[in-house]
Amino acid sequence: TVARTIAAKMSDEFGQPVIVDNRPGAGGVIGSELVLKAPHDGYTIVKLATSHAINPSVYAKLPYDTLRDFAPISQTVNLTNLLVVNASVPANNLQELIALAKANPGKLSFGSPGAGTSQHLSGELFKVMAKVDMTHVPYKGSAAAMQDLLGDRITMMFTDIPTALPHIKAGKLRALGVTSAQTSPAIPDVKPLAEQGLAGFDLKAWYGVMSPAGVPRPVAERLNAEISKALNAPDLRDKLMGMG
Repeated sequence: TVARTIAAKMSDEFGQPVIVDNRPGAGGVIGSELVLKAPHDGYTIVKLATSHAINPSVYAKLPYDTLRDFAPISQTVNLTNLLVVNASVPANNLQELIALAKANPGKLSFGSPGAGTSQHLSGELFKVMAKVDMTHVPYKGSAAAMQDLLGDRITMMFTDIPTALPHIKAGKLRALGVTSAQTSPAIPDVKPLAEQGLAGFDLKAWYGVMSPAGVPRPVAERLNAEISKALNAPDLRDKLMGMG
């Protein structure tokens, strides 16, 4: 969603389409590897999330060197994750969910877009701080995890607000807390986990754009300028803020 929103603005500025190619899986590793195989001329870049910085600590072997093979183009957005449960789960607040998990050790499950993602680590941090035993179920991207959550095949999920918000409004999911220390303007009635008994819980995520290392500096600077211009457009800022 973020990539497509920014790409639409960049397309207008460049006078040619900026195409977004979804390649989910392995915390961004699949998409990253694809970009590294393309010519290092700035025409193929990658939108990455927090997992890009986490992956070297999670995967025994990566098909690239995270620091050597990529160069940063631009930060784009920061966001908080949201704890949501299927509407059928008998827990209307965080403490009821914790009590349910403690009464059923190992039986509750939480989905994520893959091992090492901020959503996965949100769940692991929750397990440690709440002292509960739950099963992590990694998926190939958020869409697949959300599909199983809506289908009541997993219990809960830590996900970004734009992914969850439509389903919360439709009554299919119940939001129990945000992972940041502050509430989100997009969903102000949902309290931080830190204010509901998990003091110190504060986890935020970021999305950035990178290129393969070796892209000519003038090209990288032009891309940075165009992304910054797009992000500072009032209509785009309002849209992104509204999505959380």
